[in-house]
Amino acid sequence: MHIKRFNLIILTAFFLSSESVLGLLGNLVGRYRPTTIESKTFPLILQFGEKYDESSIGLQSVEGVFASRNEFEYIKSLAVTADAEARESLRMMAEDSFITTLEEDPLRDTQTYKQETLNIPFPKFEARRLKEYNLNLVQANEAHKFTKGKNAKVCLIDSGVDLQHLDLNEDLFSGLNLNTEMRWDIDLISHGTYLAGIISAKHNNAIEIEGIAPEAEIFVIRVFENTSREFEFASGLVKAVERCAIAGARIINLSLGGYKKSELEQQGFSELVNRYDLLIVAAGGNKGFSAPPLYPASYSDIVSVGAVNEYKERWFFSQADVDIVAPGTDVLGLKGGTQDGFERSSGTSIACAHVTAVAALLWSWKPCATLLEIKTALFMSAESLGNDREFGYGLVQAMDALIYLNGGLLLIANSSPNGICSPADTNASKPTKYPTLAPSFEATPKLTSHKPSEQLSGQPLEQLSTLPTLSLPGRNEFWRRLQNQYNEENDSIAMSDDFAAGYLLPDIGQFQSLTSLTIAYCENLVGKIPTEIGLLTNLKALNLGLTNLSGTIPTEIGMLTKLGNLWIESRHIYGKIPKELSQLSNTLTNLNLMENALDGTIPSEIGLLTEVTNMAIQRNELIGTIPTEFGLLSSIDTIEFSNNNLSGTIPTQLGLLKRLAALFLNNNNLSGTIPTQLVLLAPNTESAILFLNNNDLSGTIPTQLALLSDNTEIVLDYNNLSGTIPAELAKFPYVSYLGNPSLQG
Repeated sequence: MHIKRFNLIILTAFFLSSESVLGLLGNLVGRYRPTTIESKTFPLILQFGEKYDESSIGLQSVEGVFASRNEFEYIKSLAVTADAEARESLRMMAEDSFITTLEEDPLRDTQTYKQETLNIPFPKFEARRLKEYNLNLVQANEAHKFTKGKNAKVCLIDSGVDLQHLDLNEDLFSGLNLNTEMRWDIDLISHGTYLAGIISAKHNNAIEIEGIAPEAEIFVIRVFENTSREFEFASGLVKAVERCAIAGARIINLSLGGYKKSELEQQGFSELVNRYDLLIVAAGGNKGFSAPPLYPASYSDIVSVGAVNEYKERWFFSQADVDIVAPGTDVLGLKGGTQDGFERSSGTSIACAHVTAVAALLWSWKPCATLLEIKTALFMSAESLGNDREFGYGLVQAMDALIYLNGGLLLIANSSPNGICSPADTNASKPTKYPTLAPSFEATPKLTSHKPSEQLSGQPLEQLSTLPTLSLPGRNEFWRRLQNQYNEENDSIAMSDDFAAGYLLPDIGQFQSLTSLTIAYCENLVGKIPTEIGLLTNLKALNLGLTNLSGTIPTEIGMLTKLGNLWIESRHIYGKIPKELSQLSNTLTNLNLMENALDGTIPSEIGLLTEVTNMAIQRNELIGTIPTEFGLLSSIDTIEFSNNNLSGTIPTQLGLLKRLAALFLNNNNLSGTIPTQLVLLAPNTESAILFLNNNDLSGTIPTQLALLSDNTEIVLDYNNLSGTIPAELAKFPYVSYLGNPSLQG
C-alpha cells in the first residue's frame, strides 16, 4: 500500500514569528477545506505524549493514513483521515502509549430549525413588529445610545456571508479563504448571512432588519460549503477558532454543533480560550428539553445559548442546561443570494448570534475588559425567567450588562467606561490571561454553570486562586454603604436618596438574618432585583419603592414566608405578577406593586393572601379579568386596581369582603353591570370609596348602593350607564355621574 506523507505546512507556521498576521493567514489559505468522508475512511484525532515532534514524524510509517487535515501543537494533536486497517494500527499504537488519545473526529452542523423565505409582499407593520421584538427583548435600542459595537471584532464561523446584500456594510467584513473554492464572501446556505444580519445589519434604511452591533467588525471563516455539505469536523472548528484569534477576534460565534463529545476538541477550545482570552458563544441545540447535550456548547469554557420567543417563553425545541437565553423564535434575518431579501427563522443558532452581538457591545464600550468581566456582566445582568435548566442565568440584557460593567452606575452618553480603560489598556496588542488584581470574595460573584456537573472554568470560582476580582467602580462603594447601614440591633438596612446609588447585587443574600430591607426613593438604584433575595428567609419587610430597578419580580420572593410588607415600585419593572407570592398567605398584610410596567393577568392564586389588608397594583399594564378568587381576601380593606387594562365584569364575589372600605377600579376596560352585591362593602365603617369611572359599564345604577355608609364617595363618570339616577344616592357627600349620555335624573 502506498504510504502518504504528512504535509507539515501548518505546523511550521506556528514558529514563523517574524511574519505578520496577514502573512501567517496567507500561509493558511487553502488548508481549510474539510476532508470528505468516504465509505472506507475514518476521520480521527490523535494526541501524542511529550515527544510530540518525534511521534508525529514516526506516524508517517503507518500505511493507510491518507491526510493530515489539521495540526494542533498546543495540545500535541493531529487530525487525520485513515482507512480501516490504519485505524486498527493506530489503536494498537494507543495501547502501547505511542498515542495517548485516539478518538473519532465528530461532525458539527448548523442549528437552525426552520427557515421561511418571504418572497411574497410582507406587511410592513408585521415586519416592524418582528424587527422590534428581538431588539427590545435584549435592550439593544437602549444600549445603542452608548455603543453600537465599534472596534469590537467578532468571528463568524459558518457558511460564509453574502456581501451583495445591501443591508450589510462590506467595509466591516473580512475573512479567510477569499481566493479559494470556499470563498468566505459566498453563502450557498444563507445561514451565515442570516446570522451576520442579526449581528450587524445596517440601521435606518428601507430594509426591515437592524443589527444589534451594527458597527462591529466581522471576520468570516466559511466551513459549510452548501446544502449537501452542511457539516464540519470538530477538529476543523478548533482550527477555525485558532485562526479567528490570530486575526484579532475576541468573540467567536458557533451557531452549530453535534451530539458526540470530543475530549480533544474540548482541550483545544480551553487552551485557545486561556491563551487569547476568547469568548466562545455556541448554540445550545434544537432537539428539545430531553435531548442529549450538544457540543461544543456543553463544554465548560463555552457559553451555551438557548432560545425564547417574544413572550420570553422557552422555544419548544430549545435544549436544557444552557447558560443564557436570547430571542430565537420567528426572528427576521437577511436572505443570502438576494440584495434586499429577508426571511423568518427559528433556532438556537439565531439566539447564539444575539448573545455574540451583545458581547460585542460590551467589549466595544470597555475594550480593556477581561473575559471574566464580560462573562460576569452577561450572566449577572440577565433577566431571570425561572427554571435554571430551561433558561440558565436568564435572558441576555444589553443595557443592564453595560450598567453592570460600569460598576452598577448609570451610563452617561458619549462618556468612557467610568475612567476604567487607559490608553495602554485599549491599545494592548495581546490580552493577558488574567489581570493583575488580587482576588477578593467581596468583589467576585460566584458564577455557577448550568451545565450538568460543571462549573465555569471547570471548578467553582472561589477555588481558583488565579481568578481576579472584577473591581467594578462603584460596586465596592455601594456595598460598603450597604454594610454600614446594617443595624445589628434590629437586623435591618434602611437607605434612601443618592446614598443608595448603585446596583443591588446578589451579595445581598449574605444578610440571612435580615428582618427589614428598605432602599427607597433612590433614582440611582439600578439593575435587577437579584434572585438571591430569596435567601433572606427572616425578612419581614421588603421596600424597594421609587427606584430605577428593572427586570421582573423574582419568583424567589415567594420563599420569604415571614414577609409582611412588600413594596416594589419602578417604571422599569415588568413581566407578570409571580403566582408564587401566594406562598406568603400566612404573613403578608401589605402588597404594593403600583406604578410598574407589569403585564399579563392577575394570578388567581393571589386570592389566597387572606391576611392582606391593602393591595395596590394600580398604574400597570395588567390585562384579563379580576379573579373571582378575590372573594377570599377576608382581611382586605383597600383594593386599588385603577389605570390598567383589565376587562370583563366586576366579580360579584367582591361583595363578600366584609372589611373592604375602598375599591378603586377606575380607568380600565370593565364591562357589564354594577353588581348589587357591592352594597355589602364596609358595613362596619363610617365611610367608603367606590371609584368605577372610565370603564365600559352599562345598565342601571343599583338603588341598593344607598345602603352604603353615609360618608361614601361614589364616582361613576364616563361609562355607558342608563336609566334614572336613584334619588336615594343624594345622601352621599360626593357622587358623580358625568359622561353617561343615557343616564337621566
